[in-house]
Amino acid sequence: MNTFIILHYQVYKDTIECVNSIFDSIKRDDYNIVIVDNHSPNNSSLILQDKYKDNPKVTVLEQRKNLGFAKGNNVGCQYAFENYNPDFYIVINNDTIIEDRMFVDQIQKIYKQTDFDMLGPCIWSINDRVDQNPVPNPTDSMKKSFKALIYNILLFVLNFINKDTLLIEYVDNKRKLKNKKRHTCIEEFETNQAVKLHGAAIIFSKKYYLKYHNAFDPRTFMYGEEDILYSRVRRHELTAIYNPDLKILHKEDAASNSVITSNQLRRRFKFKHSIWSSFVLLRIYIAKY
Repeated sequence: MNTFIILHYQVYKDTIECVNSIFDSIKRDDYNIVIVDNHSPNNSSLILQDKYKDNPKVTVLEQRKNLGFAKGNNVGCQYAFENYNPDFYIVINNDTIIEDRMFVDQIQKIYKQTDFDMLGPCIWSINDRVDQNPVPNPTDSMKKSFKALIYNILLFVLNFINKDTLLIEYVDNKRKLKNKKRHTCIEEFETNQAVKLHGAAIIFSKKYYLKYHNAFDPRTFMYGEEDILYSRVRRHELTAIYNPDLKILHKEDAASNSVITSNQLRRRFKFKHSIWSSFVLLRIYIAKY
């Protein structure tokens, strides 16, 4: 059994498109879909419940408050564990689209070859025309996590005078000198390499879930989950691999954009929650020493 976990917030058209892409592409019976509504204020959960009320493959879970990314996905995984005990927990954003008819077959094939804890596909950004996996430059030390915390605090403060974009532009230009943009899915990879995976689509194996009983560290609300997950990978020597034989399309940030229309306020929202996530990550690395 394979369970797709989809976190929903407000943008029901994206969620329906994501679910339809699964129905259209996955031509096998051993899967189900769990949609976690993160307390959408526009009552879009009612639209989803009504649409899928007669479909035994889809369950819509309505939350009483917005739990954020990590806890919201964890709720979906816990429900899947208690009701289906799947072999794979396929955690995907609601703004993703699956077109690969062999998606689940490839997951099973890769697992037989690698015995992975978590697997990342080629996540093709429709906007930027690049593969977002694996994520470069992980924040993988106490020093880096401290710098990330200071950076996010600076951005948050500068945002109030609308000068945060200057710092972002400066840092991005420095990164571009180090990292060449990837316009195709990476073809060469090491299956045993522990890589930082993009949170838009991660497949967790049953053995991983039985070990941790959650997909993500529940202490964060939004942003920074990938670095915290990567710290878990390194700390416990887990197998986290990227494989371009899997591919998923990503439209990006529809949920957060639906909440805050102002670009400045949207950035402030991100910086605010990134500060806390950076603090959580810093505590993880401090605890090692």
